Amino acid sequence: MDNVAALVELLKACAKKKNLYEGTKLHGDILKKRGLLEKSPYLACTLISMYAKCGELGKAREVLDDLHVRDVVSWNVLIAGYGKSEKALTCYRPMQVEGISPDAFTYVSILNASGAFGKVEKGRMLHKEVVKRGLFECNIVVGNALLDMYAKCDSLLEVQKVFDSLPIRDVISWNVIISGYA
Repeated sequence: MDNVAALVELLKACAKKKNLYEGTKLHGDILKKRGLLEKSPYLACTLISMYAKCGELGKAREVLDDLHVRDVVSWNVLIAGYGKSEKALTCYRPMQVEGISPDAFTYVSILNASGAFGKVEKGRMLHKEVVKRGLFECNIVVGNALLDMYAKCDSLLEVQKVFDSLPIRDVISWNVIISGYA
């Protein structure tokens, strides 16, 4: 099967049904076509996502590690696969060591994981980076992730400071601050 689009759709179907057996078989077929993952970053990301959604996060990390060229999207797929776990936090540094700059999606995922584990110091460091990169002022999702992280870390003073400095507030912003005080 040479059609990358078909492989992507089959991997997505395996992920949706959590069919690890068929997904692993597809991975074997992909590997037989040397260089296919390198030629199609979208296929590589879909494969990482399939393993993550099937609960095989170690295998998802292996796929990422085996790629000759990794980018912010492939790292984000893995980080998202880890969800609100400490493993998500461990991806942040190696990604930067490779020279890959985090984007808004990266920050939202890492802030969510930081909040889930009460890692307020990590969250403060990320907050500084977000402001430095200009993402706080232009991305409400990042702002809301900061609010949520501080709320989950019981840092209500910082929740209020972030809320007050948000250039735009939406229903999520208000819900986070209300639930933080509740």
